[in-house]
Amino acid sequence: MGRFDLAKLYFDELTKQLPPSDPRIADCFDGLGHIADDQGEYKEALDEYEKALSIRNRLKIKSDNEDIAISYINIANAYNNLQAYDEATENLKQAMDLIKDDGSSDDILVACYISIGSIQTMKGNYVEAEQQFNKALKIAERLKTFDDSDLGILHQNFGRLYFHQGKFEDSLCHSEKALEIRCEVLPDNHPSIGKTYQTIAAAQEKLKNYEEALEAYEKARDIYKARNVNPVDLITTERAISKMLNTLASKTERGSEAVNREDQNLRSTSTSDDIADQDEPDNEWRIILLGRSGVGKDSSDWKQSICYPK
Repeated sequence: MGRFDLAKLYFDELTKQLPPSDPRIADCFDGLGHIADDQGEYKEALDEYEKALSIRNRLKIKSDNEDIAISYINIANAYNNLQAYDEATENLKQAMDLIKDDGSSDDILVACYISIGSIQTMKGNYVEAEQQFNKALKIAERLKTFDDSDLGILHQNFGRLYFHQGKFEDSLCHSEKALEIRCEVLPDNHPSIGKTYQTIAAAQEKLKNYEEALEAYEKARDIYKARNVNPVDLITTERAISKMLNTLASKTERGSEAVNREDQNLRSTSTSDDIADQDEPDNEWRIILLGRSGVGKDSSDWKQSICYPK
């Protein structure tokens, strides 16, 4: 029996054993939703998250607002994976309405701003996306505690946004910060680290740093192979590697003039653009809400790690 099957069996059994009034049943349905997410079963994940929300609303007490908000964010995540971006945004706004006046839930508010900004980036609304990310940044800078994994996500999203805006040096700065953080707080070969390598490679390619781009693409490929993730990511990355190898071979054999011709031929189907257009990993938003370190850091440390746009 596989790891997912065992986890699903565990949560199924708990939902049968716990009394109907036990709020932990909602946590079990969240767990079942996360399993479905990881397996790419997004409609099933949505059903499980909606069950969790229904239970939390039925058992609601004032102190449960944060848990209900997280349910809305989980539902938004499922809608995002189904490319139903308007429904995702609506659920994120409902989460924000529940916690916006609760200072103890500022970290979840940051997650909502990041998530809405990510959706706006995918929709091509770059000005609105940057506003959402800056709102997240403003809150995060004043927090005395802020989880490093969240900071990595914020940097990653700034990197993707600036790539789309053609600000490749700014994109690289933020993406490298995201990589540094993610390598510290996430397990080895986590798909999110692979996605960050992809963003770095895409920026390096646009800056014509082909050797650096190749190295980053190869690291992303190795992660995807090790984790057996979405084959689209692996195929896109292998295509990018092939392109970089051809470009470097052209540079060696025919000189810079040939490389320039190669650039012109590939520009209309740039692999780096394909890489940047890919969504974040399916569980990206969940990282915001799970596995918090609880380690405090001064806001001054936070500011030193931020790459402000030029």
